[in-house]
Amino acid sequence: MKARIAIRNPHTYIVLATDAALIFVAYWLAYWLRFETGAGEVNDFFWRTAPAVIALKLVVFAFYGLESGMWRYTSLVDLINLVKAVAVSFATIMVGLFFWYYSSAAGMVSRSVFIIDSINTLALVGLFRVSIRLYYSRGLGMKTLLNALRPSRAGKREGGMPAVIYGANERGELLLRGMTGGEWAGRYDLVGIIDDNQQFSGSSIHGYTVLGSMDNFEDIVTRLGVRELLVASQLSGEKLEEMNTACRAHNVTMRVIPAYLDGEHGKIDVSHLRNIQIEDLLNREPVSIDFSRVEGLLKGKRVLITGAGGSIGAQLARQIAEFGPSKLALVDVCENYLYHLGVNMNGFTGSMPISYHCADVADSARMDMVFAEERPQFVFHAAAHKHVPLMEMNKGEAVRNNVGGIVALSALAEKYGVERFVLISTDKAVDPSNAMGATKRMCELYIKSRSRNAKTIYMAVRFGNVLGSNGSVVPLFLKQIEDMGPVTVTHPDVERYFMTIPEAVLLILQTGAMGGQGGLFLLDMGEPVKIADLAKKMIRLAGFEPGRDIEIKYTGLRPGEKLQEFLNGDGETLGATAHPKIRTVVGGDEALDGVEELARWAVDNCLEDGEGVYHQILKRLKSPAQSLAGNMVELKAVRR
Repeated sequence: MKARIAIRNPHTYIVLATDAALIFVAYWLAYWLRFETGAGEVNDFFWRTAPAVIALKLVVFAFYGLESGMWRYTSLVDLINLVKAVAVSFATIMVGLFFWYYSSAAGMVSRSVFIIDSINTLALVGLFRVSIRLYYSRGLGMKTLLNALRPSRAGKREGGMPAVIYGANERGELLLRGMTGGEWAGRYDLVGIIDDNQQFSGSSIHGYTVLGSMDNFEDIVTRLGVRELLVASQLSGEKLEEMNTACRAHNVTMRVIPAYLDGEHGKIDVSHLRNIQIEDLLNREPVSIDFSRVEGLLKGKRVLITGAGGSIGAQLARQIAEFGPSKLALVDVCENYLYHLGVNMNGFTGSMPISYHCADVADSARMDMVFAEERPQFVFHAAAHKHVPLMEMNKGEAVRNNVGGIVALSALAEKYGVERFVLISTDKAVDPSNAMGATKRMCELYIKSRSRNAKTIYMAVRFGNVLGSNGSVVPLFLKQIEDMGPVTVTHPDVERYFMTIPEAVLLILQTGAMGGQGGLFLLDMGEPVKIADLAKKMIRLAGFEPGRDIEIKYTGLRPGEKLQEFLNGDGETLGATAHPKIRTVVGGDEALDGVEELARWAVDNCLEDGEGVYHQILKRLKSPAQSLAGNMVELKAVRR
């Protein structure tokens, strides 16, 4: 054990001064409690010995690491060390009194004073540290007290993976506690903590020392045999990329706690550690939502999710399950997706009833059976055909599924008294140039039109691409990198907006909890990312160099594909909401006249002439004032 005090750390001066004051008070109280008149008759002995007692205890405290520990992370380890330090101090004082200070003056003082003093010191110093720990915890109940006193250092375990944590903060402390207790104890041989904040250097959390910063990484790895770097802190993409490069250079595995996980609510565990992924490098700010408001909306309610087997739908199901709905009804047309979702949902639902319906959302009769059985109060409509090039080859099917789905579901929502209906939309609905975007824009307009007369609150949430979703470029690039290339990009300048699946779903839920009158909402996607830059980052993340190890091949834009996507169109303006990452989209009402009749006509005729129906939709979206103002003559002509 190190017997030095890191005086270079300003935190240490505060600890020393506080402990000195507490030791003084404990010593004075011992005299006051022992002698009813206070310290008066032994005043001289008290003042002659107080400096020595304080100095002795501070030295012993330092030997046991009490002066370098962070109060907010006080644990059982620190309290045990405090007991040892007080016991050693008491023994030293007793020896000192016997050999050096036993005199007539000393004889006036009962040695019970020093027993009382030890108890006082233990109580004052210990309670002070625990109170600070509880202050930084959420609440002061018994559960918090037990967590604060939980054993957090399991010691060196034979066979454990030598690892170091990055983050001398609350997220790092939560990870550390999880590593040294319960089922994870012994999986890692934790050697210490790294943090680039120099003020923490030399401090300790639960007995583990902050060894330094990433500047000392090579020395720490070499000296302590580190094999894994466990990143708890929320860091920029550039910092993570730099750290990953350092890890690869020293054959160290880097694992991270996803930034979107909320350390303030204790939602961090060792099980959340995973390998670094491309979404970690894109500088997406962590999302926070009003959990109590979302819980108030969903708790005890019947919720139905369409497209539940897809990336967004499945994450919606998992997140919503945590807010305590009375029942979840999950709908998907793909039985395989639905089966795998059921397997994965077992650990999320507890005793909550959950049902699975293999159904096509555009099949009104089938969905009527589902609504009649489930009687949902909230509907999240995520089902859609979304692959742009594929829908360009199947325009009639895009209309049948996307537009037909919204027509059928909105009618059923109103028939069965659904309170709130949330449509998952896309940035491709803005000034659409392809079948997928045009049909999703029709969906937005359709529910906006329905909301004018319906009791159901209709909401549409528009956002861009989500990383790692089914059919996104990320799985494709991963496979191409695994095959050593080439990685195919359509154009050097093509760019897209990206967010992570959990981030998107959290904001969808937050949006669902606002908007009392419904409307169209837009999620803040940050800055667009060039797909070529994304490919390069993924290649480097895999340990290769773009162009040298793996080729990037440009294949040309596909049918219906744009160089850039936009989040709001001409005639649309953005308004603020209570959440900084959610905007309202205002405008475009001129397109509402006749949109419901157009949608129903399109669904009726899409399988006979998908191309013709698509072009009629696109024409009317581009010229709404001229084409949707009740002019059905051309529609009837097309129908004939």
